[in-house]
Amino acid sequence: MRVGVWQLALMAAGAGYVAFLVVSWMSRPPAQAWTCLQNVYHLSWAFAMYADEHDGLYPPADRWVDCLSPHHSGRPGSLKCPQDRSPARCSYGMNELLGGMRLAETQSILVYETAHPGDNPHGGPEDVAHPPRHAAGNVYASRHVPSAFQWLPQEGGPPTPSFEVERK
Repeated sequence: MRVGVWQLALMAAGAGYVAFLVVSWMSRPPAQAWTCLQNVYHLSWAFAMYADEHDGLYPPADRWVDCLSPHHSGRPGSLKCPQDRSPARCSYGMNELLGGMRLAETQSILVYETAHPGDNPHGGPEDVAHPPRHAAGNVYASRHVPSAFQWLPQEGGPPTPSFEVERK
């Protein structure tokens, strides 16, 4: 059987497409990492809604989960990273330096994956989960901007964002 040029081109294009699909599928973080990222996204929206109703202020760090509960999705497991096997209520911590601060005055990490899950976890860089729960690193959200969530890099990666309160 003789194969024509167009048939070869079509087979090469098909093989390239399959290779593209396989590589893109393999380069994605696992579904649990995406769930964690989505949880932080929803938390950052809850912070924004809380601040909108409280004169632009963040909730107190020692009660932040309780304060955000009316604004949070309430989806089972939405306060927990799927990789966190502890019985604690929440896997994410709030930057304690931001508790009670005015939302527009800050430029630092707001919420992050904590090494010390609990009811209202809060702290600073010493509380970031180590080793990271995900291959890409830990999830964090900067300020209240829901689009500013990303991965805290693993060691040797890009510089870690600051927990320090940087005023605009």
